[in-house]
Amino acid sequence: MLLYQATLLGKAPRDAHGTLIAGLAALNSELAWFEGHASRLQLDLAVKPHPVCRAYTDFLLAAAESQPYPVLLAILFGVEAAYFAAWRALDKRGPYVEFIERWSSEPFASYVGILRKLAERYPHEAAQQHFDLVLAHERDFWKMSSEG
Repeated sequence: MLLYQATLLGKAPRDAHGTLIAGLAALNSELAWFEGHASRLQLDLAVKPHPVCRAYTDFLLAAAESQPYPVLLAILFGVEAAYFAAWRALDKRGPYVEFIERWSSEPFASYVGILRKLAERYPHEAAQQHFDLVLAHERDFWKMSSEG
């Protein structure tokens, strides 16, 4: 996702830079957060990705290389909106409360809203198709996660 977002930033018009740079900084923090969890749980992150994760990553990287800014923005909005919708639907309790709070927070909601407005400002005929592909990948990812 880091390479995807960096490529998106490189293709973006100036009015989107602040939001996208903030998104990259948040992603860097998020990666460190995940690495901290993995370390505490003694999980090895240097493993072969699950085929579902590989397919999602391949989709993102292929799009980053081949698609224009408006389509890439629609994809990023889809990714972040899916996380926001999934996590905010849960009660803030139980073993995943830290995750729920992270991706249902007001700052994250604001970020997703700004991405939506940017995507609406830069429409593209292929944006909806790619947004829908994100939702299919997210569905597959959550199914994989819940089934183990």
